[in-house]
Amino acid sequence: RLGIHGTHFTYNGHRVFLAGINKAWEHYAYDFGNGQYNGVKARYEHVFQQLQAAGANSIRVWIHIEGESSPKFDGNGHVTGTDNGGTLINDMRVMLRAAQQHNIFVFPTLWNGAVNQNYHYRLNGLIKDTGKLNSYIDHALKPMVLALKDMPSLGGWDLMNEPEGELIPDLTSTDPCFDTRHLHNSGAGWAGKLYTPQELLR
Repeated sequence: RLGIHGTHFTYNGHRVFLAGINKAWEHYAYDFGNGQYNGVKARYEHVFQQLQAAGANSIRVWIHIEGESSPKFDGNGHVTGTDNGGTLINDMRVMLRAAQQHNIFVFPTLWNGAVNQNYHYRLNGLIKDTGKLNSYIDHALKPMVLALKDMPSLGGWDLMNEPEGELIPDLTSTDPCFDTRHLHNSGAGWAGKLYTPQELLR
C-alpha cells in the first residue's frame, strides 16, 4: 500500500511521486452505490488505461458529493447505511481492483463544499448536528474504510472538496486554525458563507 516515510510517499519501499488527475465524476453524484457503477465501469477503466499510458499514477474520484444518491438517509437526516441498494462498497471495490491493474492510486473524495444545490441540506445536517455526523461515521464511513482498507490501490481518503467554498471569512480567533481574516476578499464562501472552521473540522 501507499505509505509515508519522512516527508515522502513510498510504495513497496520505493519513493513515489504522485501525478494524475481529478476525474471527479462521470455522472455527477450518481457513479457509486445503488448499482450505478455498472453503467460507468467501462468509462472508468478506460480512464485508468489512459492514465497508465501517459505515465500517471493517481486519480481523485468523488463519492457522495452532497448526498444525492449516497449515503442512505432516513427522513430525519440520519445516515442508516452506505446507500439504498447496498452496492456502494462493492462498486468501489470493483473500481479499485481495476485501478490496481493499471498501477493507479485512487483517492476517493467523499463530499463537496464547492456548491450549494438541491441536496445540500443532507450535508448541512452532518456538519451542524454531531448526532447526524456520528450516524454517518458509524453506518457509512466506518464500513467503507474497514471493507476497503487493504486494497493496494486505495491511496487515501479526501474528506471534502474545496470546503472553503462554504467557509465564513473574516472570523477572528486567537487560534490561527480558526481565524479566517486572512481570507478577506479571497473569494472564500462563494457557495455560501455557512460554516466556521470549527464546524468543518469537527
